[in-house]
Amino acid sequence: MKSIITIGRQFGSGGREIGLKLSQELGYAFYDKAVLAEAAKKLGVCEALLEQSSESSMGAFIYNVVLNNREESFEDKLAKQEFDYLRKQVKKGPCVIIGRCASYQFRENPSLFSIFITAPMEQRVERILSLKETYGADNEKAARQMIQHTDKKRANYYNYYTNQRWDDMNQYHLILDSTLLGIDGTVDALAQFIRNT
Repeated sequence: MKSIITIGRQFGSGGREIGLKLSQELGYAFYDKAVLAEAAKKLGVCEALLEQSSESSMGAFIYNVVLNNREESFEDKLAKQEFDYLRKQVKKGPCVIIGRCASYQFRENPSLFSIFITAPMEQRVERILSLKETYGADNEKAARQMIQHTDKKRANYYNYYTNQRWDDMNQYHLILDSTLLGIDGTVDALAQFIRNT
């Protein structure tokens, strides 16, 4: 059975919820924004500031290019802390990891099973609007802009730290549209598949 499950996801596809439920179903550890909290402790920075920098590397990239800066940016230091933290956690036992370039980080590990969760834009918009209290989008235009902005940040982050394309589906073992089976159906299908690998 595969012991490192990584989940990349389009914003609004339910990928994080699927990952959390999958980890519970399999009895695996779960890592997502908790990586930020651990990195915050190590860097001595408040978590809110880290949240702003997470999965957003373009500022660091532009800053380094324009100023020809040879020093590591804050974002680069944060990413390095996150990657180091995840490598340590993987050694402790089976886990599900959301984002964090994990599919790339562990690409050579035979225990890796990488998944990408997607959904049509209209269903993603509906999901974001249904979670208004969480995301703050109160109309279709705002939800669509939030989705596009978040996906762009995720793609930039992945592309910057891996030199690969986030949307290149060859990077993943399995790509699933979460609307086909719903959240719980997707979790069940994935759990069954993983148990048989």
